[in-house]
Amino acid sequence: MNYPVWQLDFSGGGLLIALIAILHVYISHFAIGGGLFLVLTEMKGYREGSQAILDYTRQHTKFFLLLTLVLGAMTGVGIWFTIALIAPAATSILIHNFVFGWAIEWVFFLGEIVAILIYYQTFGRMERRSHLLIGWLYFIFAWLSLFAINGIIGFMLTPGEWLATGNFWDGIFNPAFWPALFFRTFLCLMLAGSRKKCFGCAWSATAPPGSSPPSCFFWPRPGGTFRPCPSRNGRGLQTSARNWPPFSPFFSGLRRFFSSAACSW
Repeated sequence: MNYPVWQLDFSGGGLLIALIAILHVYISHFAIGGGLFLVLTEMKGYREGSQAILDYTRQHTKFFLLLTLVLGAMTGVGIWFTIALIAPAATSILIHNFVFGWAIEWVFFLGEIVAILIYYQTFGRMERRSHLLIGWLYFIFAWLSLFAINGIIGFMLTPGEWLATGNFWDGIFNPAFWPALFFRTFLCLMLAGSRKKCFGCAWSATAPPGSSPPSCFFWPRPGGTFRPCPSRNGRGLQTSARNWPPFSPFFSGLRRFFSSAACSW
């Protein structure tokens, strides 16, 4: 079959795919680790009897839902649209060889959508154990979606025995499957933890004096303890790098790097 050619003179097709795919990959990996963060934070709120933690979790769930289901889904469709225009023959091979793999991944994704919608809509209105179960189901469906798509993505890098056998399972469980699965799983946890480290301290500067912030969640700390962030005049919360001791060496090194680079230029 002859396909039309979409010629991109300025940026090229690879750059266009990368711009969309990098954003989508970040959101999709955060969707998995963030789902685990939500249910663990809710469990901590119930365990400590902290309404502030539960309120923060409920507010963050709305943002999490919009980020993953709206922007994440849009960028996912954008990847399909872009690769179908830039490399239609290669896209056709992926679809025809892994049609059941795609179907399984989309079933898991549908489970994600249903679970997070129920989780958000029933927050505070469902029995605790049942609501936590919905949260765990979301995380499980999200990780299974990663498990399925990881095989197809790894196949594009290392097809392995599929080149000789053409077998579906040889293509899915390719040489890069297990290393990529472990790497992506821990990347999901890292992105969720770093995101909460950087933005979990957000608190309105107009909050009334004496109001208790939802506190900060330090993911790497043993036990996942919460502690309030330093405040300025008892009002809002500072979010500068000075209040993040674990990141201080990183920011100091970054400043030295750019300072030396500027001097060399």
